[in-house]
Amino acid sequence: MRTVRIVFPTSRTPDEFVKLFRDYGGRWIDEPGPGYGVLEKDGGAVYASFVPDVKNSIERYSNDEIDSLKNRLNGLEPRSLVSIDIGHAPASDGIAKQIVAGLVSSWSGVPDWSGAE
Repeated sequence: MRTVRIVFPTSRTPDEFVKLFRDYGGRWIDEPGPGYGVLEKDGGAVYASFVPDVKNSIERYSNDEIDSLKNRLNGLEPRSLVSIDIGHAPASDGIAKQIVAGLVSSWSGVPDWSGAE
């Protein structure tokens, strides 16, 4: 699956992200653990996860990954991160672009599309 990450120089809470994701028409699946979002529209789908604290994440980003995120933020420390897995249907790309644009605008996020190519 192709993935786009959006990194933020500010700390955000899971509740803030869940609310924003639902505002886009998505639903949140609570599981044991952090859960994930699903947004399906016009036959396409994206799946979103939220990392509220990049440096202390269970995903354990390497120092190189942290440096890369920091470079994308023009030297600011990465605080929060959203990862969006893009479905295979053609409409999925449009859904991902809509969410990314909203996060860039609303939360001053910086997208990394390198995993979506």
